Amino acid sequence: MSEQSDIAELSKENRKVYDASRKSGASHRFALMCALQQAPASRTDSDYFRKHPSLAKQFEGRAGQADLTYRLKQAKAHGYTPNPNSYYDASLADFAGDPKAWIGPSEGRGKVEAVMEARKVKAAKRAEQKAKEPTGRKRLAPDIVAQCAEVAIAKNPDLARKSKREITDMMVEQHGRKY
Repeated sequence: MSEQSDIAELSKENRKVYDASRKSGASHRFALMCALQQAPASRTDSDYFRKHPSLAKQFEGRAGQADLTYRLKQAKAHGYTPNPNSYYDASLADFAGDPKAWIGPSEGRGKVEAVMEARKVKAAKRAEQKAKEPTGRKRLAPDIVAQCAEVAIAKNPDLARKSKREITDMMVEQHGRKY
């Protein structure tokens, strides 16, 4: 937020306190804190974990337990055993159960920031890579081709006389990706 938008949101009484603080030499942020009678938000690890539940709370319910079991199995397969008080942040994971995504109570925000910084470097390298050109081949799953062909033949019985290859090509042309 800018200084003007911060000040515009103040009530008349809070604005008087803000103006008095500024006249006495206080910075904008300190005067705003005095006017609102509210300290700035802290950024400690305990605040971080207050907002992020432990694994038991994070993966509640039957589906959650199955998901947790799968992620724990994947983490252990990659040589990492998470603490029950850890937090799993899927946005940090490259794959389900990625050891980088488990944030332990002793690691907190520092680990999150380190992983995000490393990811930014990876993202920059990916951005430099050239995109693959489309192959020109249009693909369509065989079961979808079969369903589309069945509907098309029901609408136009003359199509049944065509070869399977011709019908497949027609279905892919009509329903496949358009480049």
